[in-house]
Amino acid sequence: AVVGPTGGFVESPAGARLTIPPGAVAEEIAIGLRDASLAETGISLPSGYAFLGAVAVDLSGRELAAEADLAIPVSPPPAGRAIASRVLELETLKRLVLADTASVAADGLLHTSSPSPLPGLRRGGTYLFTEMPADLGILGVTASSEAGQPLKGALVDVLVDSAGETASTALVTQALESAATFIGQTDAA
Repeated sequence: AVVGPTGGFVESPAGARLTIPPGAVAEEIAIGLRDASLAETGISLPSGYAFLGAVAVDLSGRELAAEADLAIPVSPPPAGRAIASRVLELETLKRLVLADTASVAADGLLHTSSPSPLPGLRRGGTYLFTEMPADLGILGVTASSEAGQPLKGALVDVLVDSAGETASTALVTQALESAATFIGQTDAA
């Protein structure tokens, strides 16, 4: 499909949908959307995470000026917190970068929750929708230069070195496995 400054959308054979909002691109670009399996992503999910779906997004190498909406069919709907993450390849390693939270809309599809404080979908790549363990949360951080300026594209990793006295062994294991799978990437301009 081709989209321009007025926006547009593309759908995958399985019913996933990528909607580019007006103003996200300055000129016409080709976009594509392909359904993917968890095995194709090369990611092993940490314990407690449920795989909901994955798609490969092609934006012809462009970065969008506004967040796109990405939606996938899901049945049954997730009972807990759903997130959308982009696969980041670091030489031979693959990690997940949290892109957005997600929720089921009136159309029955699981949509990214843009706008949100998270970067959303502005880049091409493979995106996974997962349901998080109920006892884990999302931690927001800001990465700045020594001069206090926001850093674009900085990679942020979280080190879990202790847990509260009431944390179960299973919860600590989930947190450690999550830290080994997910990595943050700043999106500041």
